[in-house]
Amino acid sequence: MKAERARERCEGVDTRSLARTPLAPFNSSTCQDGDTKKQRGQDRRISHALYSQNPYSDRFPGVLTPNSLRSLHLSHVKQLLRNNHEVEPVFYGFQLVGDSLLLRFAEQMLRRECKNEASPRRLGLCVSGQTVEQLRRRLQSQAAALGNKVVLLVGTNDLLQGRDIEKMKFSFDQLVDILEETVQRLIILTLPPIPKLEDDRRFRMKFKQFNDFLKLFPRKYANIICIDMTRSFQTNDNHSNINYFERWYDILQSRPDLVHLNHAGLNLLRDKLLSSCCSDSD
Repeated sequence: MKAERARERCEGVDTRSLARTPLAPFNSSTCQDGDTKKQRGQDRRISHALYSQNPYSDRFPGVLTPNSLRSLHLSHVKQLLRNNHEVEPVFYGFQLVGDSLLLRFAEQMLRRECKNEASPRRLGLCVSGQTVEQLRRRLQSQAAALGNKVVLLVGTNDLLQGRDIEKMKFSFDQLVDILEETVQRLIILTLPPIPKLEDDRRFRMKFKQFNDFLKLFPRKYANIICIDMTRSFQTNDNHSNINYFERWYDILQSRPDLVHLNHAGLNLLRDKLLSSCCSDSD
């Protein structure tokens, strides 16, 4: 009877955001016949909160489904909620942290919705227009929740604003120090090209210097890997492949973009992340 009640509680839970999380053996002792109405309500809220946005669960074996959750330890479900839901957006167990590049990825690829009307737009620690220094301050304030695993992509806005490269590197170094003390695994993404600034010689120099700087972190920290995004978004002659970028910022085509990734670019980013996040989760 106890086991049946626990299975019923997990029946409607869809943890697509927690894909590839290992299943714990079912233990009926975690559910008592004397559960209060308040506890049952909490379990329903947990089930509702675990609904998320991984649209690939039908394409990748081993992910959690409502049926597989029938055998999931209820206390483990609650722990997953504490570890993941509070630090959304999450992709295969990795919290996404950065600027509008990952914000758009969360919206379009993970089907997350920005419900806040405030400016700037944000989902968790993915904040539109966010610079390296702004993210560092946000984390240093200890007001932000961090998961155990993080994907970090930030720096594009610094280059767009013409920030000094040495100040960028200094802020990023401090940012990584904060993250490295907190998270178990950190994936750093190099910056994709910015077609809008490609003809600017000074930009090209700073762009290369910063990405080369990012590639050094795995040498210093065992829990950090770096994914080189640059070449994937370039043509064979090392120019930006504009087929991966938004041509216009708005639907009226009144403002050129050539900064943000379009749907094809976001698909490519997803594929790059899948190879790293899924292998790390195995």
